Amino acid sequence: MSRQEKAQRLVSQSRVRVLSLTDEAVIADVRGDHDTYRVNIIFGTDDTTCTCPSTVQDCSHVLAALIGSLRVTGARRGLRVVEGGSS
Repeated sequence: MSRQEKAQRLVSQSRVRVLSLTDEAVIADVRGDHDTYRVNIIFGTDDTTCTCPSTVQDCSHVLAALIGSLRVTGARRGLRVVEGGSS
């Protein structure tokens, strides 16, 4: 399973809790397969952190937090995030 697929699964299973979302950053708790991890993302930079043990910069928890923040933003604007799609 790819990081993107795992992130989609975490979001679809409601395992992402966005704690703070501003125009500059997002802070979220993501309940992974083994523990809950804190994710901090500062938009427009490479400054992302996750408390998971992964050595990959953009782990599945970071991706899930990004997807979760898009859903929150969309909900605030009355929009619905559509996953997948066809070309």
